[in-house]
Amino acid sequence: MSPAVDHQAAEQGFSLIEVMAALAILALAGLAVVNMVSVTTRNTTAVETRALGMVAAENLLNMELLRPGRITGRSGDYELAGVGYSWELDVEATTDRELVRLVMTVREGESGYLAGRIETFRRRP
Repeated sequence: MSPAVDHQAAEQGFSLIEVMAALAILALAGLAVVNMVSVTTRNTTAVETRALGMVAAENLLNMELLRPGRITGRSGDYELAGVGYSWELDVEATTDRELVRLVMTVREGESGYLAGRIETFRRRP
C-alpha cells in the first residue's frame, strides 16, 4: 500500500475524541433546554395563580361594593376555579373626610401566598 492510501483511510471518519466532544456539547445544550422548560412551567403556574387571585379579589370587592349599607372591614373564605382563598377587606380613613380607602387582600387558602390585592376609594355614605 502506498502512503497516500493510508492517509485517506485515516481521514474518512471522526476520532473518538471528536465524537465525545460533540456528545458533551449536545448534552449541555439538552440540559439548557430542560432547564428553560422547567423555569417556563414554574413561571406559567405563578402567573396563573396570580391571575386567578386577582379575579377573585375583583369579584369579592365588587360584591362588597354592591352590598347595601355601610362597608365595614370583613374577612372570609372564597372559592374560584377549584382554588380556595381567604380574603380580607380593610376600610381605612383618608385625609379627605368624604372618602375611605378599601383594600381587598386575597391569599391562597393552603399556602397563604398573596394572590391578589386591590385598592379603591369610596365616598362615605
